[in-house]
Amino acid sequence: QARSGAAREVQSEEGLPVAEVRGSLARPPAQPVPPVESKPAPAEAKPEAAQAKPAPAEVKPPAAEAKPQPAEARSKFFAELVGAWARAWTLKDQEAYFAFYHPDFRYGAKNMNLDAFKVYRSELMNGSGRLEVLASDFEVRPLGDRVRVAFRQVYRSDQLRDQGRKTLVFKKAGPDWKILSEIWRAD
Repeated sequence: QARSGAAREVQSEEGLPVAEVRGSLARPPAQPVPPVESKPAPAEAKPEAAQAKPAPAEVKPPAAEAKPQPAEARSKFFAELVGAWARAWTLKDQEAYFAFYHPDFRYGAKNMNLDAFKVYRSELMNGSGRLEVLASDFEVRPLGDRVRVAFRQVYRSDQLRDQGRKTLVFKKAGPDWKILSEIWRAD
């Protein structure tokens, strides 16, 4: 069981730590490629330069960065993915929000399929006024071809304030991880 915060921890209005994640919606950001240093062409040797040989430069490999272990990388990836999902929900960007869901998605005890869920959640989004969804305290666990991500969710709208534990189960759909099921348990 790996725990991971997101890219940066911030505090909500109530002072709770929450994840603020920046990055793409479907994949973690790529690692930057370091620039290649170019060396100027050697100048023509002068007679006095030939007599005094400079000391050979010490060649050191670049400092090895601590590479994340697979569990750490997986936890970071899914924390960022959930952060992007929460941002799409907060922005009420229904196209982006529903793009996170797997075609075989099932919702909670009602066992709604994706089409029924889209109608249900769209009505909530459209009637909510101002909306904010925050995610923190991630627990990521692989389950065969799926990954379970449990986290603390804070939901605030003009009509409702709620917090509790959300569990999303992800499964690949093509090259992307999509939400296969979603369970909510209020505090």
